[in-house]
Amino acid sequence: MIDACIPRARHAAALLLLAAAPLCAQVITGEWFIGSDPGFGQGNTISFTPGGTVAFNQALTAPLAPGPHVLYLRVRDAAGRWSHTQARHLHVQRQAAGNVLTGAEWFIGSDPGFGQGTAVDLPLGATAELAATLTPTLGPGPHLLHLRARDAHGQWGHTHARQLHARRTHSGVQLQAGEWFIGDDPGFGQGEPLTFDPVDTLTALAFAAPVITPGPLFRWAGVRTLDDAGNWGHTAMRPLLVRPGGAGVIAAAEWFMGDDPGFGHGHAIDTGQPAPLITDLLFAATTQGLETGDHVLYVRVFNDDGVPSQSYPVPFTVLDPNGVGELLGDDLRAGPNPTTGDFVLRTEKPLHGVHLRLVDDSGCTVLQAPFNGDQARLDLTELAAGTYYLLMTDGDGGHRVLPVVKQ
Repeated sequence: MIDACIPRARHAAALLLLAAAPLCAQVITGEWFIGSDPGFGQGNTISFTPGGTVAFNQALTAPLAPGPHVLYLRVRDAAGRWSHTQARHLHVQRQAAGNVLTGAEWFIGSDPGFGQGTAVDLPLGATAELAATLTPTLGPGPHLLHLRARDAHGQWGHTHARQLHARRTHSGVQLQAGEWFIGDDPGFGQGEPLTFDPVDTLTALAFAAPVITPGPLFRWAGVRTLDDAGNWGHTAMRPLLVRPGGAGVIAAAEWFMGDDPGFGHGHAIDTGQPAPLITDLLFAATTQGLETGDHVLYVRVFNDDGVPSQSYPVPFTVLDPNGVGELLGDDLRAGPNPTTGDFVLRTEKPLHGVHLRLVDDSGCTVLQAPFNGDQARLDLTELAAGTYYLLMTDGDGGHRVLPVVKQ
């Protein structure tokens, strides 16, 4: 292995670590060269103390012109075997006292050659910050701006590139029409038309997009607008999940754990009367037979046409009955569960504005308490034995439900 550090100068110094050749023979000498390989033993000698692994710090002197070069190094063991030739890239820069930047130029597109770009005035100095207004004539679309500087010796630096995007503008521009499509882009002006009153800025637009192909399926929808100068804007793409039938009302629900048994084959949930929205849905999901640790409960609903929703995952943890375990895969921990009295909730990140409500299997509230901070303790000593449900509601209306068994 060779590790080299080459300063940018006409005389190169190297710090190297060289490993022994195969069979653990001692490394006794080495050589280096720049450019063409002169042949084994014909390079510049490297001196060091022989050993299985050697390290040296030595000045390598070579008359090099400014620009890129390649330094090659290799070592030889006591048996006369040479190692692989290692290469290290170096760049020699002209270093002269008082060297300063004297000018710069820029161009867009093809490189016209050094000195043929558009000149930029620079303040004299070893470094310079450029703040200038560049006024190229560009068509709408993406372009590359190139910039480079020149020193007092007439040497040009590296050419730096910056991306820019030119947009067509004119006074009084207004959006006057639009179009949408689903799937493949039919081309500008070939989509389904959108109509609205001319505006400077369009922040929201509602429209009906009929889908003939039966679902369920995933599609992309594209929307774009047209200004009064005939310029189309960027096409905004949005993902769609298309399902057959109308939304209807929620008429049934089911839950399952592990592998999906298929629509309609999960454990039924009593949702009561059909409704467009159901909140605080309570049901008992048995965890009997589950090992202690993380699990996922899936819930989905069906509308009155039998069309299912997406399956909503609810991660949870089967708690160790002898201690405090994790709840819902979060920082929140709760236990012991089952309990004979105290039930404790702890969190690594303090909570604020969380409301705790314990209900029995008939939905009646039997205990309420706030949860502010990193710990809350509930005394269930006076409650009858049975299964209860702890509802945790945060300030944003989010809910968590944990079955609690009182012994």
